[in-house]
Amino acid sequence: MKQITHRFAVKTFLTIFVVVFFQVISWAQDAKVEINGNDVGSWFSRNWLWVAGVVLLLIILLLFSGGSSRRAQSKTTVYRRGDGTVTKTTTSESDVAD
Repeated sequence: MKQITHRFAVKTFLTIFVVVFFQVISWAQDAKVEINGNDVGSWFSRNWLWVAGVVLLLIILLLFSGGSSRRAQSKTTVYRRGDGTVTKTTTSESDVAD
């Protein structure tokens, strides 16, 4: 039982250490940059970059989503009769765009 508690304590300590480490790194990156007295914002603050990125992602998703207009449906109907016999009927439909 002590071994499990010791392992849990070590994992907890390492997790907290890693989280604090990355938090310190992120605080270190929080600096203002000025060129000729003008504040230069990061790409996070430029809204047009976010809009362009989302539009580009949507275009890529639409291109690789398949785009096929063919649809195939199949329907299986199971009939059980009173004497214990089972009959299955499968119907397939296909819509093909010409």
